[in-house]
Amino acid sequence: MLSRVADSLYWMSRYLERTEQGARVLGARFDAILEESPTAAARGWARLTAALGVDPPAEEDEPQTAFARRLTFDRLDPGAILGQIRMARENARQVREEIGADLWVHLNRLYLELVEPETEALWQAEPVTVYGRIVDGIRLVRGVADATMHHGEGWHFLGLGQYLERTLQTIGLIDSFFDWPQTGELGEGDLILLLRSAGAIEAYNRVYTAQYMPGVVAGYLLFDRGFPRSVRFSVERLNGEIAAIAGQEHGRTRGPAGRMAQRILAEIDFNAADSLDGTRLHPLLQEVRVALGEIHAAIIATHVAYTVEAAIAG
Repeated sequence: MLSRVADSLYWMSRYLERTEQGARVLGARFDAILEESPTAAARGWARLTAALGVDPPAEEDEPQTAFARRLTFDRLDPGAILGQIRMARENARQVREEIGADLWVHLNRLYLELVEPETEALWQAEPVTVYGRIVDGIRLVRGVADATMHHGEGWHFLGLGQYLERTLQTIGLIDSFFDWPQTGELGEGDLILLLRSAGAIEAYNRVYTAQYMPGVVAGYLLFDRGFPRSVRFSVERLNGEIAAIAGQEHGRTRGPAGRMAQRILAEIDFNAADSLDGTRLHPLLQEVRVALGEIHAAIIATHVAYTVEAAIAG
């Protein structure tokens, strides 16, 4: 596969995953506002900026709704939902022959719906509804990709971007909650909001029947093998995508990206075998985050920015 095609598919998928997570986190934040005190709301917005990796408001007196509007509709901000969909769309435009007409139509439609003035007007009245539509739109795009694309190398590059980004997003979400407050345990309301932000509340309740304890919630989002957004599940799928791409490239070995993914899995499983306390949580999250950066660098070096000599040897 041409390096530019692999690069566009990989980044298109990463931007889609960021969009979905951003919409889910913002939707959960607005859903919680009505039941929060001003102090809890301020803490919640601080968590949101940490989870999404965006800068807090430049002006201390900027209303929270104005800040959220920028995080949603600023098409030039790479940290905003519309900015991320725009970048996903631009990457998709460059590989329309690879992704097919159906996927392009649905992604383009999602972008065009978001830039319509009617969408922003609806957001002013019902922001949770708009964020729900964005999440549904991304899921539809993913479903169309699975149902219509040939499940070859290009499809696996979509999975590569999806699961690497998903792991990063889940780590950021966990880290943002378990750093607030820095002392004392999270309350039940905090843990429910965390699970809603991860899209995990119903799946978690099926397993634990509404028993909201910090260690159990963190363990579920980190180690559960059956929840599609857990760190363990996502890294395992990431490892599988790396192996699938390597297997389709004329017997190429997994290389450094595959070895690092397997190392992360081993570290996660080692920590899951024992109880995870607060002193071990943040070091583990940071270790996985650093390893994911190394995997990204290895993917770019192997499939995008490789030299002619490396390609011949590979």
